Amino acid sequence: MTTNLQVVTTTAGQQAILDADTAGLKLKITHVAVGDAGYTPLASATALTSEKARVEIAHAEVDPQNHQLALSAAIVDDGEYWIREVGFFAEDGTLVWLWSMSSGALGYKTAPVRFLLGLTLTVTDVPLGAIEIVDQGQPLDLAIEPAIAESATAATALSAAFTDEGRRGLERDAEIRDIKEQLRLIGQETEQYRLLLERQVGERVASTERLAASLALSAASAAESQAEVLRANGQSGIIVTRQYNIRSRGEEPWYRPTTIGYAALNAHDHANLAGVMGLAELGMVVNGWYLRTRHNDYVDNTPAAKGSGYLAVRRQDPVTVPASVAGTPAEQITKMRNLLHKVADGSIADADAQHFRWDLAYAEVWWEVLPESGGVADSFYSPRHQADDTSAAGLLNTIQMIDTTGAKLRAENNPFVPVAVRSIRGRPQIAVLRYRILTRTVSTLKDHKISDMVAFVDDVPTRMRSEVPADVEGSRYARFALKTPDTWMEKIPGLDGAGATLLEEYFEDSEWKQITGWSAGTTLNAAYYSRRASLSVPDASGRTGFHRGFNDPTLWAALTTQERVSGFERDGRTYRASWAIPLELILRTPLESWNPYAIPEQTTITGAGTEASPYNGYRAASVNWVTPDSLFQGDAAGDDADTSAGARFALDADGTVRAVRASGVRIFLPPVPKDGGGTTVIRTRYPVHPVYHEGSPAYIEAMARFAEGA
Repeated sequence: MTTNLQVVTTTAGQQAILDADTAGLKLKITHVAVGDAGYTPLASATALTSEKARVEIAHAEVDPQNHQLALSAAIVDDGEYWIREVGFFAEDGTLVWLWSMSSGALGYKTAPVRFLLGLTLTVTDVPLGAIEIVDQGQPLDLAIEPAIAESATAATALSAAFTDEGRRGLERDAEIRDIKEQLRLIGQETEQYRLLLERQVGERVASTERLAASLALSAASAAESQAEVLRANGQSGIIVTRQYNIRSRGEEPWYRPTTIGYAALNAHDHANLAGVMGLAELGMVVNGWYLRTRHNDYVDNTPAAKGSGYLAVRRQDPVTVPASVAGTPAEQITKMRNLLHKVADGSIADADAQHFRWDLAYAEVWWEVLPESGGVADSFYSPRHQADDTSAAGLLNTIQMIDTTGAKLRAENNPFVPVAVRSIRGRPQIAVLRYRILTRTVSTLKDHKISDMVAFVDDVPTRMRSEVPADVEGSRYARFALKTPDTWMEKIPGLDGAGATLLEEYFEDSEWKQITGWSAGTTLNAAYYSRRASLSVPDASGRTGFHRGFNDPTLWAALTTQERVSGFERDGRTYRASWAIPLELILRTPLESWNPYAIPEQTTITGAGTEASPYNGYRAASVNWVTPDSLFQGDAAGDDADTSAGARFALDADGTVRAVRASGVRIFLPPVPKDGGGTTVIRTRYPVHPVYHEGSPAYIEAMARFAEGA
């Protein structure tokens, strides 16, 4: 029995036939391939979507009058799969004809049985006279072979009766004929039983696959529905931080922290660790997907160059000390003080200002294919915190226990990382929502003063809290907004790494249409983050410019080719992406590299850091105390989470005991004394995170009424 197929002649196949016909030759068709993907075939295809086997054509007959080809082949391999796509290939590997359908199959291929294909192709759009089918000259009987293992076993058992001793009683012809008839009947009954089992197994497999597909579709739809609701009720941003010290505060609603707890984002200082920014747990919604982090305390890692590997990073280059800060330790201290005063009043010279660098910290979020082992390694490094489990199931179990009891674990290493069904084409794809916090250098103080970069946000609920000082802007409770966020976010590469280049295009109206830059005539590098772009032709509403997402003013997205990122197939391409939001802008200062006392760096630190028992030097990763204590006068306001307040003592290269301060990144530098009295305080960390609920209809209404009343 043969099966009639309505095939699609591919563009490449049609060209190959035309080239052969023009040259007076015939295109040789030599192989047939099968796969398990079901879809509507396109002429642009060059391969099967999910090829499982490719074999030579066993036998072929051409009927030019009826525009038909009769082909047969035998698929013999160890695989088990539904045959839902068939391709016919020329001897050079060109896909000439393609058949598939989004539902249904030619049959099911089981491991121990060869699958015999008998196909009749109807071809009307190319001349069959320009085609030669190269076959093996082996016509195949398309009936299933009757010989199977069970009948062979039965025959062996009965043949055992033909021993020397038993054969003497079975020499009569009638008895021999009886035994042959019994063997024939056993083989016939066994074959019937095998066919029955094969049909039942096939039906159960098909039923199970249909059920699995329905469950996957339902799960994926439920997850996406939840994300759609979150998208409609807010914008990409931070939604909540952990509550602390709630017992000592009031009962009014504004005492419940959203993104500002004991500080904006619950930021704190770990300046005793080089390049480490203290940041507690956060709940965020990015592109509608909610996750809750562990305690973050991130380092100044930045994306490595393209080709460096999945999630590859490198440490930021150190900030250098201006040449103007030179001389004896005392002279350097005086010069550094004057330099910091000029930073505060905006009078710093360009030559010195280029040694003060703006780094933007951001949260990056993406769906990662969950391996069959269920393992989930921490996606970014912190010297103080790592997730307390390395499996998705273990992390979820801990979160469920915490959420059930309302308890808190001291180490704060319990992230909620959602797991969901993502792709539902073919085998359902299970993915886990990942995040990481990185930094990217975006400018220097020479090119952009503090007033160019950020604007203070008057957060009314925060201002209402009794513990917040009147000068909110000068406190850790302050929140800011980037003045030109796209300028800085578009400098950040996605998961393909720094220097990567990707075009973004989609198939629509029978052609590929490229996404371009927001400004007219500009290109868009989709490997870097953007929240605004343009269509090449106007949309149904007559517009070309658009924001990422359906309605999300704070969503930045970038494409990626990383195969571990969950992707979606459309029009023969796989689309993968990640998203990002800004977290804080950091002013990196020369204090991080300045060492006027020449405190030696040590691999092992001894001493207690007291004047009686000074450190024997410094170690950037753990005991980073180098800055002269006399540069400052007192301490900036701190928090219990800080680990770098006050002064310590360390030996310089000559063995002299020096009073020193921690040299890493701080929210505020300690007060710098002025010659005429008073002090200068410089902020170096500016929280610039978007807030999820500020995109909600309720917030928009409240702010409109607040502005109207004002």
